[in-house]
Amino acid sequence: MPSIKLINLTKRWGNFYGVDNLNMTIEDNSFVTLLGPSGCGKTTTLRMIAGLETPTEGKILINDVPVFDSEKGINVPASKRKVGFLFQNYALWPNMTVYQNISFGLKNVKEELPLYSFDAKNTVRKIEILKKPKDLLLIISESYDKHGKFQKDRAELKVIDKFLVSMFTARDLLNLKIQDAEVPADVIEAAIVALEAELVEINAKLEKRGLTYNEQFQLVKGEEVVVKKRRLTKEEIDLRVREVSRIVKIGIFMDRYPNELSGGQQQRVAIARTLAPEPEVLFMDEPLSNLDAKLRLEMRSELQRLHLTSNSTFVYVTHDQLEAMTLATKIALLENGILQQYEKPLTIYEQPRNLFVADFVGNPSINFIEAEGKFKAGKFEISFWNGKYNAVFTPAEKVDYKKKLEKMEEEKELEKITYSVEKSNTDKLFDYEIHVDEEEVDLEEEKELTDNDFVLGIRPEFINIHEEGSMEGEIYSSMPTGMETTIKVLVNNFIITGVVFGNIDFEIGKKVRFDFETDRIVLFNRRNQRLIATGSLEIK
Repeated sequence: MPSIKLINLTKRWGNFYGVDNLNMTIEDNSFVTLLGPSGCGKTTTLRMIAGLETPTEGKILINDVPVFDSEKGINVPASKRKVGFLFQNYALWPNMTVYQNISFGLKNVKEELPLYSFDAKNTVRKIEILKKPKDLLLIISESYDKHGKFQKDRAELKVIDKFLVSMFTARDLLNLKIQDAEVPADVIEAAIVALEAELVEINAKLEKRGLTYNEQFQLVKGEEVVVKKRRLTKEEIDLRVREVSRIVKIGIFMDRYPNELSGGQQQRVAIARTLAPEPEVLFMDEPLSNLDAKLRLEMRSELQRLHLTSNSTFVYVTHDQLEAMTLATKIALLENGILQQYEKPLTIYEQPRNLFVADFVGNPSINFIEAEGKFKAGKFEISFWNGKYNAVFTPAEKVDYKKKLEKMEEEKELEKITYSVEKSNTDKLFDYEIHVDEEEVDLEEEKELTDNDFVLGIRPEFINIHEEGSMEGEIYSSMPTGMETTIKVLVNNFIITGVVFGNIDFEIGKKVRFDFETDRIVLFNRRNQRLIATGSLEIK
């Protein structure tokens, strides 16, 4: 499977930038999720890689081969990029069966392909199956209905799935009428003799044409595999349809029409149809958004399994951060067309690059607490909640704050772009939210920020309520779900969210004590909103 490189990729309409100077590499056999709020540029990015949208500037390389280059005028059409696209709308043909829907695209394939001796291949396979007939006889014995009538269609499907053969080979085996024979062994022995004679004849005919075949039954002339621009045969189409139907578990639905299937089954058909032409990359644009919550959870699991079994590169668009966290090997988080962070899911969760990333990833959302203080002897002495608490933040790894600030400024300079057309959707600092009891709090006027102003980021699961806690508040709300309870705690008129695991409920208005028990609190510079460090917080 190929890697994909995006170099200075830009898409704009007039002076509105949908994707802004995007640089990233999608490694082969990875599952990359493009994540972000509506209008952030994730679908546009997907469509540009697939060839459905033409970039304004930049380069796209698939397997180090340019499929788009604005400077050289290269723009390979979507049909030549060997990619599969799975849309939000399944777009199944209602007048076609499941089999016809999956095979439809395969009938139009015409490219340089090896020639095969399917006669030899199928004859050899039938001989192999008949020489060890135990499984075939078991399938036959299990294919009778309660009235003792042989169900040929049921037996056919079982033969296809058990022996990984085409529909045509399965029918040949069942047409031997082993099920009607008084002595099945005699029928099987006679069939083997006939098939071995047939194979000798097939080989002789090929030899007259100067041909042989290799282990894959590809025709060979001299020492070269014979290749020809051709369409797929019915045998090849059927084998591919059966293969992908097994992957997504829809083999029993081949003769049904889309309106006879559930939403999840239709989704599986759409996935199978996309996989059938063996695309080098599989693109998916919010494919689960039409499903109910329970089915979405099931299909996430199926997509994760599919990624492993298909050995393909997946690029997946979603605005649902839970989908991104559970499916992706890497998340590319976009906002206003700009790549905010491109890391493994847990790295983004635990070490968000800025306040926007911290806020967007995680449910319930992270708690932001504004603080002020100073850096001293490798630690940050801070106060927060209008001076109610003083604390010491200790970074998990050694930090030189002065050098860290210098590096932030260098990164800021490197990220500056000179636009050929002035950008109308200008970039601005993220307007993060501090939750307050609006009836009680009058927010102070905005002051001029310095590098001694900070924002603490504390995930809800790190709030531990216990009698010996160093901080005090009262329960503002309590929402038990059985497995866990989401609570809000009011402290000095500020509200923080916590998650308590277990079947627990809290009385609203009750006084509680709590701590932030973790070494994974994140500390941000409030002026530029960049991550300073992760660490622990000790209340003085």
